[in-house]
Amino acid sequence: PVHKNHGRSFDDSDSEAEGEPFYSTLRQKILKRRHLRRRKAVHSARNDETSVDTLQDSSELSIEVQFEDPSWWQHLPALKCVGLSCLVLEDSKLSTLQQHQHAETKARNSIDAAKLSLVNLITLERQCNQYVALAECIGISQEPNANGSRGDLTPFEVQMRFQVIDKSLFLERMSLDAHERSSENSRWWGSLRADATCVVVKDKRTGAYQMLTVGDPQVVANLCNEAWQGEISTILPLGQTDRKTIVETSVNWKLADLDVSAFGYAPVPHNLEKRLCKEDSESQVFLLDSTSGHAPSILKDKTASVDWNQVRNQVFVGVLGSLVVPRPQITTLLGVLSDAGVRFVYFSPRNMRRQKELAAQMGIDVAWNCAISLRPLDAGQEDPHRMMSTYADWDVNARLPHGVDEVRGHLEQVDNVPLLVSLYTDTTKTRTKDMVGIFQEYHDTVLAIGIAHLPRNSGIFAEADIAIGVDVLGGRKALSEDRSSTASITPLTRMMVAELEFATTIASQSCAFHFVGVSSLSSLSLIIQEARAALEACTSAALLFLSSSLSFSFFVFFSACAPSTTVPYIPMVGAVLYLQFLLPLVCFSMAFTTADEKLMKQVPPKKDAYRLFNPSQGLFPYKILFLKAIIVAILPQILHLIVFGELIIHLEPEMIRSECGGADVWFRVIRCDALRDYSGAARISSGIVVLAIFVLCSMVSSVCYIKRLDPITYQELWKSNKIGVIALILAIASVVVATSLAVHDETGSALPWYFYVISALLPFVAVASNEMCKRLELKREVRAEKLRRLQFETRLGAWSPK
Repeated sequence: PVHKNHGRSFDDSDSEAEGEPFYSTLRQKILKRRHLRRRKAVHSARNDETSVDTLQDSSELSIEVQFEDPSWWQHLPALKCVGLSCLVLEDSKLSTLQQHQHAETKARNSIDAAKLSLVNLITLERQCNQYVALAECIGISQEPNANGSRGDLTPFEVQMRFQVIDKSLFLERMSLDAHERSSENSRWWGSLRADATCVVVKDKRTGAYQMLTVGDPQVVANLCNEAWQGEISTILPLGQTDRKTIVETSVNWKLADLDVSAFGYAPVPHNLEKRLCKEDSESQVFLLDSTSGHAPSILKDKTASVDWNQVRNQVFVGVLGSLVVPRPQITTLLGVLSDAGVRFVYFSPRNMRRQKELAAQMGIDVAWNCAISLRPLDAGQEDPHRMMSTYADWDVNARLPHGVDEVRGHLEQVDNVPLLVSLYTDTTKTRTKDMVGIFQEYHDTVLAIGIAHLPRNSGIFAEADIAIGVDVLGGRKALSEDRSSTASITPLTRMMVAELEFATTIASQSCAFHFVGVSSLSSLSLIIQEARAALEACTSAALLFLSSSLSFSFFVFFSACAPSTTVPYIPMVGAVLYLQFLLPLVCFSMAFTTADEKLMKQVPPKKDAYRLFNPSQGLFPYKILFLKAIIVAILPQILHLIVFGELIIHLEPEMIRSECGGADVWFRVIRCDALRDYSGAARISSGIVVLAIFVLCSMVSSVCYIKRLDPITYQELWKSNKIGVIALILAIASVVVATSLAVHDETGSALPWYFYVISALLPFVAVASNEMCKRLELKREVRAEKLRRLQFETRLGAWSPK
């Protein structure tokens, strides 16, 4: 039915002007009414070949039907005609194979066969699953029931189809800029789409013939002279005011990227019934309205084809607006990425007005500073597709640039707002590639995700830091290599699997990952989490290696500065084993640390090394590294005095009595001048023992690096890194075994009991000192994380470079 809107829209804040309906944001109002939502999973019953551009698998298709009126169910009697029209139209559509077989059957000679094949090629029909979903909501189904195997369609038999093509609308669509095309027009691009389809069906129960029409509202309104008023259940003349309302509403809906269809109905005239009874009657007729916009309609031309008489004088039933919505997983994925500090930026080839609704349903912020058009404007030129609101012009008052050059100038002279928006419209492959470069210039890491088989994406994939190609056509039935059923005819619109794989391989050669199917995008968050865990593990391993190497350098330095008269001995073999085998073994095992869930709740730092709190903060990591290294290096030097003193007394008693005055305690022996050139067993064994203690302190303190910023008391080391724990145990065991084999046989009995107590406590002291340093690091990292989160979530350019 025809309803006058009286200025009410789905979102009043986005209406163009007072009193003019603008249906751009169905989501905000309709989705608030939970009781109105009704999900229908539509499973296509057709197993024949579908067109290649149908990207969703019918078995996975989920269509949501929503009604604005809370009492829509009260109008079900008036909607039955709409539901029947939807199902009849979809049931009457011929597959590609059936069209070619029909062309061969009807062709009388080779020329006729060629003409019919050409017509069927350029007028290829696509399945519209939203019609089936609407029909099921209304209560008309194709499931077997009491009527027959085809459900409610069993009593109806398709007799004839009229395809109406309006030349003016066709030329209008052809003149559209690529950025002005709706998503539905983009799917139909390259095919001649009928502006209206009139299907004649026969009711087997009564023998009556009915004509059901679905098509463009302007064309359908021209075919009708009356309108069904469902509120009062009557038929009234379709006046000029109503026609104007229908056209204006459909135009506003189309600008909001909705696919708009109108419905008409009429009983079949008696003369057409006679024509249908003939055996040689055609099953499909094409009607071309070649009149221009200023010329009288062909429907009023009495000299026109008699077929036009059959489709005139219908009853206008209603208008349907359908919208392509993103998968539910997309909204969830964007939420996970936002929590992880990954800004999702959508590059759309369409203009702002057409893309806003889809972006809103994806969860992209479309409020203040929401989108930038990458189409450059000349001086003084206006963008007719700029989004307008009742508050302000979102493009002019927000002072957002137009085009890549203006974006670059805005970033240099004004602020960094262009880097904070999540929607770029009017894009091309060149503009998108340029924007990827701009993001990288401002120290952002760019992960590009795109269709793998499109050649225009290859340059964008190559420009990005990491690229993921999504193969949405792989494994589909329409691309099956099994051509036994189509051996006689090979449709020109089909693509072989080998051809698709070749195109995909060439276009996505720069991609690090290759996803098959849209559903595989759910693994993106897992990939990011594992990548961050790997980066964190490598960072921890690198810091452990640097800290341990620096600590060994301090250990050698402090050995030369020892208070004993004898310079401590550092075994060369032990040093090589530590630096070349034990330390790399423990460091490499860090790479097997499991991912932490907290990694997906943090905003990662940018690659900009100068974004610090203040210049002095740049020295903080080096101070912490120095502190960790020096503590581990100093502790074993204390034990060296005890070990050397006790061993020299036990192994060289004659020398001590004769040269050192008979000293009997270690702290007196170590200052004996006679030991200045001593290099006996006591010096070698003490050097081996002290180096072993240093290695043990270094190895045990490495557990603090498994989770670099988490207190060790909160960690489950075995669950976090089993391989790391095993490597640590093997390293400690090898140190103990090698030390016991290298030292003098009497070393163990010569050392006092407190040596063993101190040796057992030193590794724990090293761990405690590392934990104290970790607290300082954690305090600084928490503050830095809050700052990065603030910078990530701001949209007002508060942290702009200028």
